[in-house]
Amino acid sequence: MNDGNLKKGNPETQFKAGRQAVENGKKGGIASGIAKKKRADIKKTIQDILDNKYTQVDGDKTGAEVLAITLFAVASDPNHKQFIQAQRLIYELTGQDKTPEDKKRIKQALKLQEKEIELVQKKIDKDDDW
Repeated sequence: MNDGNLKKGNPETQFKAGRQAVENGKKGGIASGIAKKKRADIKKTIQDILDNKYTQVDGDKTGAEVLAITLFAVASDPNHKQFIQAQRLIYELTGQDKTPEDKKRIKQALKLQEKEIELVQKKIDKDDDW
């Protein structure tokens, strides 16, 4: 190994991979910083929305309360298109999916609900054919 080729300060030979690798690494670092800033801005905007007060028929509520009420309404309506996803999200947000056994139990329960919904839909379709 020729130590003369690896002297610090010479951008051509400072690193084994050379100048191009250094430039690519710099570009990647800059892009990563921009993406991180965007994620932070989105997180702040969402937090502001959740913290804001909204006037409802039954009084003022925070964005988080409105979101929770809406999510629960969707999860309570088996005819809603996002029914299963809303239930999964509630399980995740409330920490009921922490252990592998819980995850397996929840997954089985949700699959059973999906099958029940399919059977009811088939029965409705069959009754409509009359």
